[in-house]
Amino acid sequence: GNASDAVIVAKYKEIGSFIVAIIIQALLHTAMSRRSARLLLGEKMHHLGGAVKAGYEGIFEQDIPKVEEAVKLANKHLDRVKALAPECDTRVQLFRGRSTDFKDELCQCLITSWEYLVRELRMLEVAVKDWEALTQQED
Repeated sequence: GNASDAVIVAKYKEIGSFIVAIIIQALLHTAMSRRSARLLLGEKMHHLGGAVKAGYEGIFEQDIPKVEEAVKLANKHLDRVKALAPECDTRVQLFRGRSTDFKDELCQCLITSWEYLVRELRMLEVAVKDWEALTQQED
């Protein structure tokens, strides 16, 4: 009767309050976020590209400390890119707004390419160190 109806009404009010609280939290989070995950991903990829470029420049300049620092930075930025990529997927976003679909396959392809470039840079770093050790022994 009336008692069970009152319990049901109270439960619906509780659920409604909970949903409103989630919506308010999501709206505040969206409003307070200065940069989206996509923008951060783009910045990190840009930094990753700069680190890889600096590493290759260091090789041609025969500047081993520059290469070592570039490899460390490239690994750091690659880790950040790999961590940010899943957050950019539009399927997991609560509020999508006007954003276009995230090209997840393209992003994963880019990450794989960056991984190869960073690995090659690491191999070159080791080779350059070996070359330097050999040239110092010859002198």
